[in-house]
Amino acid sequence: MSRLSMIPLIWLLLVSLTAAAEPTIHVVIAADGRAGFGQNLVADRENMERVFRQHVPKSQLDIVLMDVKAITPDSLLAAVAKLEIEKEDTLVVYYSGHGANDDRNGGHYFQLKDDDGKTAELQRRTLLAKMKEKQARLCVLLTDCCNLLDRSSGNSKNATTTSSPKKMSPLFEGLFLKAEGVVDITSSKLGEASFLDTTTKKRGSCFTYPLVELFEKYRDDDKMSWPKFVDELRTNVKKAFSESWPDGYKIEQSGSGSFVQKTQTVEVYGKLPGEESSGDSLLQGPRFGVRAVNRQGGGVRITEVVSRSPGQRAGFEVGDVIVEINGQKVADEKDYSDLIDKSPKNCEIKLINVNDGKTILVKFELRD
Repeated sequence: MSRLSMIPLIWLLLVSLTAAAEPTIHVVIAADGRAGFGQNLVADRENMERVFRQHVPKSQLDIVLMDVKAITPDSLLAAVAKLEIEKEDTLVVYYSGHGANDDRNGGHYFQLKDDDGKTAELQRRTLLAKMKEKQARLCVLLTDCCNLLDRSSGNSKNATTTSSPKKMSPLFEGLFLKAEGVVDITSSKLGEASFLDTTTKKRGSCFTYPLVELFEKYRDDDKMSWPKFVDELRTNVKKAFSESWPDGYKIEQSGSGSFVQKTQTVEVYGKLPGEESSGDSLLQGPRFGVRAVNRQGGGVRITEVVSRSPGQRAGFEVGDVIVEINGQKVADEKDYSDLIDKSPKNCEIKLINVNDGKTILVKFELRD
């Protein structure tokens, strides 16, 4: 056979190999061992590693376990930058450690240390931007950390890894390979700490172990969507918190007194894949999804927050008091209704937080 006659055969072989290539799920697990959470952090780290190894074949899984004693803002960004990602791949970053929120300067951030042991911050949006640079089919950022400065402590038992499956689970195939866009989830909303399980079960953090349990519960479900998954995750995280802290948890904040946190609320930044094309679509349902009544002294007090509404996604809670909408004072229910109706899609609401009595400004998107 001549060299010329071999060219078509080589070409067909290359095409065949390319077509057979399967997408890879790249997972960076960063559990900050210098945060001081002991075995709880170990459980979070091992639970996340285990669940991916149980659901994803070795041939389609690339896990980067970062050194728990050496996670810095630069090393975390570098770990993402080094990944070799194809356009049909998925990129997942999981972070467990300290977190806080400076709403005036960049929003949610991770509290780490640099190589010299000094405090160093990494903005959530900076990490997400680095992830998006990889141009993966789907970027998933999952973080188990506070949205303020304090955190509780507790104990947990370690999880063990198991053998790799021959085939990816239907759930992971649907959530991590068929979905497109960005999934950006953290364990607690603005103004809340992120807690650890203190029941006799000792399962780890109140966000990570319900997350892992849901992955295992729906392993064979090929119809599960991100919106439905996150709805159940929210419910289970609240339940996990109430089991460990039935009377709430008193948080002391330097220079600003104390308050009792009575729940833990999963926060989703932006839209989830599937929302615009599913029954959970942000294009359907009430514009705001928050009902409120007159409050003595001015403003309106929230009495109901509709599930999967813009109000729920922005973190509004029953008991919060709305005092301003887009810079205009709210005197009563009529003002409230009129200002929501007239508001542009990008809305700013000033409210008095039911948890600590502080006045905060919430920026979010209404439905059109």
